[in-house]
Amino acid sequence: MRKWHNARGEGKVFSFDVVDEHQGEIRLTCFNQVAEKFEPMVQVGGVYVISKGSLKPKRKEFNNTNSDYEISLELSSVVEECSEEVDIPRVIYQFSKVRDLQEMDFGSVMDICGIPETIGEAAVIMRRDGTETQKRTMTVVDDSGCSVEVTAWGTIGAETIPQLEQMFQQGLRPVVAFKGLRLGNFGGRSLSTISSSQINIDPEVPEAAAVRNWYAQGGAQNKTSLTTAYGGRADKKCTFGMLKDEQSSGSLPGTLFLQVTGTISFIRSDSGVMYPACPRMNGERACNKKMRQEGQDEKWYCEKCQSESPTVDWRYIFSILAMDHTSACWLSLFNEAGESIFGMTANQLKDLQDNNTLEYERVVSAANFKTFHFKVRVAEDTYNDE
Repeated sequence: MRKWHNARGEGKVFSFDVVDEHQGEIRLTCFNQVAEKFEPMVQVGGVYVISKGSLKPKRKEFNNTNSDYEISLELSSVVEECSEEVDIPRVIYQFSKVRDLQEMDFGSVMDICGIPETIGEAAVIMRRDGTETQKRTMTVVDDSGCSVEVTAWGTIGAETIPQLEQMFQQGLRPVVAFKGLRLGNFGGRSLSTISSSQINIDPEVPEAAAVRNWYAQGGAQNKTSLTTAYGGRADKKCTFGMLKDEQSSGSLPGTLFLQVTGTISFIRSDSGVMYPACPRMNGERACNKKMRQEGQDEKWYCEKCQSESPTVDWRYIFSILAMDHTSACWLSLFNEAGESIFGMTANQLKDLQDNNTLEYERVVSAANFKTFHFKVRVAEDTYNDE
């Protein structure tokens, strides 16, 4: 189940894909109370009889099933576990070869069947709303003779990737089927999971046997990588004009870390420049997830930690328009950058906002037209279809 927030409010959405004995495939979606009702009932691999749903055309940008429609569930809908013996495939794959990714459009969603050759350590990524998510990166090769980087976001692969690591330690290289990966331009060509993605080890499909035999015969020794690392360009200096020219020409290669000198011309502060972060420590790291006030006593509540707190730790998150002699560009800034720009911590600035509004406005306005050296990360990432 995923939570969403926008200008119209907030809510919950739960969706799951089903196949039938005729290998038809369709997605079912439900919201809010309906999502809370059915999410605990549905398990991956379960067989169900579903009725009283509403059929409607699917939104292709969010739905990669082979059906032109999707089903919306209501409170009156029925989802019952099937007690009969039925022969239904758990997953329907439509595999693409890694080599063919070179000809596909960015944003395309596909399935691949290959052998992971490397598995990276877990990394924690801060999202724009101040929340954190985890990612795991693998290099996957198939019998087309090409490899590609695959990133699993959030809880996708939370069970299968540790199994893969154990198999790696035993010297094994299993075949893995990835369903529902989105093609991105990180480092040239790369793949990322979306909310409906699946990762299955040693699937019983003909393609898996073909890849396994190819790899056992040494087929991966002369592979070609479609994903290139750009870590060596971390100190590249540029102007905003150079950056925009590369973006408009489509030559920007995945994620880059660049240095640019610019002057702040505008600070977007209408919705504030900070957020209330959870101060609870998880090991050596603070939670830092956005908190909200609840109840009559207006205590702060953290969804991630499932705990209340009488206080919060305010952290910076805001956008600025920075410019140089060539062009201007919007930048998203976080806590450490905010401290450098405003000359104080977010807690101190929040205290001014609550107790001395004129001084707060003066501090924010004073940051305009100051010049800074920015080290920026430029990339397109996909997380939960966004």
